[in-house]
Amino acid sequence: MESIQRLRRTIAIGAALALLLLPIAAFAELANWDQARVTQIAEEFADAMKDLRKEMQAAPPMTDPARQRALYVALDDIRIMSNTASLLANKLKAGEGREKTYAAWRRLDLLRRDFEENARKAMIEDAIMEKILTAGELLIRLTPYYRAEGEAAG
Repeated sequence: MESIQRLRRTIAIGAALALLLLPIAAFAELANWDQARVTQIAEEFADAMKDLRKEMQAAPPMTDPARQRALYVALDDIRIMSNTASLLANKLKAGEGREKTYAAWRRLDLLRRDFEENARKAMIEDAIMEKILTAGELLIRLTPYYRAEGEAAG
């Protein structure tokens, strides 16, 4: 029974992480800049990151020290991503455009990659995985405003 749950969790983690990788290949060119739309998505992303952070902080401790360490590292990634997401949303709300907010978005994209690896090692529970998917989908929606297909990541 435990091995089935572990397999199910591994598959869920793999699917979630694959969804988070999607932004790199999903868009052909930069989207036309829509300040209101990008601001709305960024605000939703910042809220999703706050929810994810709360959920991860409330997770019960793990008995495996390596998984617990990976969870702590993933939680720190989420803390930094949450702060950066709030910064991005605030800059956009203040009227800053693509060029002035690119650095914050780029930082989120880099942190996302670190988080994916740490989340995989921690084997995060299903409830948290749902929050990761929600946040990941919002980051995917921001990507075409900042990076065109074929443009190097980072």
